[in-house]
Amino acid sequence: MSRHYGTLFQHGYVVPDADAAAHDRAARMGVGPSSSIPCRSPFRC
Repeated sequence: MSRHYGTLFQHGYVVPDADAAAHDRAARMGVGPSSSIPCRSPFRC
């Protein structure tokens, strides 16, 4: 895939509680600020 799109520069995680995950990640790794995309699917996200 890298030969088509270049090197990996971003990744994402799916978590049950985005706010808690963002706070945990900031506290453990000093990473932030974070952003999230709300689920707008009629199915379970």
